[in-house]
Order: sequence, then structure tokens, then C-alpha cells
Amino acid sequence: MHDEMRIEITDSSPSDIFQWDQLAKKNSNLFQGSFYDESQIFFNQKPVYFNCFINKELVGGTKLFLYESKKLPAPIRFISRRATQLSEVLFDEDCTYSFTIFFNKLKSTVFEWLRNQKVAQFYEYSFYGEPEKLIEVPFAKIIWESKIGIALIDLTKSEEHLLENINPKHRRPIIKAREANLQFFIAEDIDSFLEMINEDSVNKGGNKLNKKFLKNEYKILRKNNLAQIAFVKDENEIISAALIYMFGKKAYYAFGGNKKSSSGAGQFLHWEIMKSLKKNEFSFYSLGETALAKDDANEKFSTGITSFKLKFGANQLPTFHRGYALKPLSAGIWKLMQKIFIR
Repeated sequence: MHDEMRIEITDSSPSDIFQWDQLAKKNSNLFQGSFYDESQIFFNQKPVYFNCFINKELVGGTKLFLYESKKLPAPIRFISRRATQLSEVLFDEDCTYSFTIFFNKLKSTVFEWLRNQKVAQFYEYSFYGEPEKLIEVPFAKIIWESKIGIALIDLTKSEEHLLENINPKHRRPIIKAREANLQFFIAEDIDSFLEMINEDSVNKGGNKLNKKFLKNEYKILRKNNLAQIAFVKDENEIISAALIYMFGKKAYYAFGGNKKSSSGAGQFLHWEIMKSLKKNEFSFYSLGETALAKDDANEKFSTGITSFKLKFGANQLPTFHRGYALKPLSAGIWKLMQKIFIR
């Protein structure tokens, strides 16, 4: 028989911050760690923790971010109330408690909390390709869904195996970049990074980045040694860069870009990142989202970007992001009012 699991719901911080962050690290789940909360203040999102204990030992849990618009008058702010599960739940795989029992109890508690808080919308995002750890809401209407893959590279293989596993169309540019004496380096130069990737995004017809948020998030994670910026330069010009988040045994490619070049800088950048992470004993490198199928409406992502990532020998883990209307009337009114009120 299992000891009874109890769930404590706490606002702003976990019941036991040390145990929580240790479990987040064990799960290599940066977004569920308490240190990530500071970055979400930027979007007026407040953390709510569901701490699952057996006796005094934390065995799992999840963190939701609660939002409501401060632009609305206080009496009607509830129509904008949204809760977000930002990445998969935490669970201690070494404990003797059943994951299924744990997860069902956690879901029931979350559902009750959503009702009591009169949350109008609920969103869930997978960053690690583990959809079985997302809290699906069967009684609510799905209003948005994005079926994606997560490109994950296993760094426990030998360096020779990793290089061999890279598609020849990527290996050739890596060799070309070496022969051209491109330089790979890591530096705490967020301004140069933002300048370069913003230029890259605009040149490719994308939206301008929220530089203020990215700079703030980087500084928060960097002070906890959870982020680094990798660059490739040709002589004195930076031509490729990537912002990497690191926690536990996993590293996560967050943002990046390249200047237009045929030098192989992009392929060289990620190969050097892979080698650096392996040297520092990380087990996995996630290149982030990929498309599961070709999408004519977004061919750049579904074929170009996805193909680029998978050619590094990455495994594609199918998963999803999803949004629910728990209170369709409130959610509908808020959607209309957003055209009037600026968030």
C-alpha cells in the first residue's frame, strides 16, 4: 500500500523551495523551477504551486502561472483570468509511488482549483516532448492546438557517433566552416546577440523580437548560471548566434539567428554547442520545436527550419500545445475586449 499523498497549494513560491528546485533539476525542467518565476513578472503572471508530498518528501507537482489583465476594471477582471501550465509536471521517478495515481490526484486538485478560481482559459505547453505529463482538460472546449515535435539530440553518444549521425548536408558545411577558420566562442554579450538576431528576423520577414523581455530573462537565468550565449564570427564579424538555457542534464536552444552567408556558420555553431555541452556533461540538447507534417501555410517552418534541426541527428518527439475555454462566455467577451483594451 502507498502512503497517502497530500497536495499543498501555495502562491508565489513552493512549500519547500529547496526540495522543489532539486526535483525540477532532477527532471531537467527549467521552466518549472522557482527561479523562472521572476521572468514571468514581465507578463504579469503569478506562480501557483501544487506541491505533492508523501509524508515530508516532495514526490511531484506542477506550477501554473495565473494571469488577469490589470487594464480591466477590478470587478470584471475575472473574464481575462488565464492559467498556464508552462511545461510538463514534475515527478520523482525514483520514488515508489505510482505515477498514474499521483497524476490523477494532481489533475483532480488542479481541476478543482480552476473552478474555484473561476479561471476562464487554461493553456498548456510542452517543452520536453512528454505529452503524458500535460494536464489535459476533458470537460472544456479546445480553442487552440498546435501539434508539434521536439528535436532532441542524445549527447551521451561518443563525439564520433554524433558527427556520423549528422546528415552529410550538414557535415559538409561544418567542415567548410572549419577550413574558413570561423571562430566559435561563448560570451555574456546579450546586446550583440539581440542586435544580430533581430536583424536576422526582420530580414526574413518575421516580427521584431521583444528585446526587453529577452534581455530580462537572460539576465535572470544567467545569474543562476542557467543561460549562455554562443557565437560564431568570421574575422571580427558575428555571423551566427544562439541563446542556450541549461538545467539538470538538458540544454535547450531558446533563440538564435544567422547573417546571410554560405560559410556554414549555422551548422558549425550547433555542432560546437553540442561538443561544448557534452564536455560539460549534459546528456541532451533540445533544438526546440519542429513540424510533424508539411504545412503549406508555413512552409518555412514545416520544411526549412524543421529539416535544418533534424539533420543534426535529432530524434523527433511528438507532442502538443493546447488552449481551453473553461468559461466560453467570459473568454469570448475578453477576446472582443482585447480589441479595445491594451494588455
